[in-house]
Amino acid sequence: RQHAEEEIYYRTDHHWTTLGAFYGYQAWAEKRGESEGKYDPAVMETATEDFLGTLHSKVNLNVRPDVIRYFPETVSRPLKVTYDLKTVRESCYEESYLETKNKYGFFLDDNHGIVEIETDYHNGKTLFVIKDSYANCFIPLLIPDYEKIYVMDLRYFNGRLFQFMKSCEPEEGMDVLVLYNCIHFLEEFKYLE
Repeated sequence: RQHAEEEIYYRTDHHWTTLGAFYGYQAWAEKRGESEGKYDPAVMETATEDFLGTLHSKVNLNVRPDVIRYFPETVSRPLKVTYDLKTVRESCYEESYLETKNKYGFFLDDNHGIVEIETDYHNGKTLFVIKDSYANCFIPLLIPDYEKIYVMDLRYFNGRLFQFMKSCEPEEGMDVLVLYNCIHFLEEFKYLE
């Protein structure tokens, strides 16, 4: 509520903005006992200034496009990002989407069943995220916190959730984060076991 006057959701799309994801990240970090500020919203960089999202597609009114931003710190460290256990990239961002209608696909190369992110933060910490597309702009903010991050979208994953989680879990254990749009979580969240 304290940020309700800020652009924490896109005007033309149903997702939260990177600023909204940042506030979510801050709340999550605080709950984990971390208070140091890793990001400064004042230095976010612009990926595109002409984003017209899914809400715009439904009503098709002449409105000012949204701006997609990201934190430069999320691209400054080496990464290995593997999509669906086969396609490997070096970033959580896919710039080719900025030339398409689906500009939100810029985050995490759109939607995939499983994404594995290996960072160069050798802290031995692993995170398993179960999410829908709302988390796509949130995931890059997690990079400095974990050595390895698994990201699963159950809408696109055709396996057994707990079995796959066990195969990813190191001996020292891992953190688990469930991050969904509330409506999707209440109406559509399901998994096979």
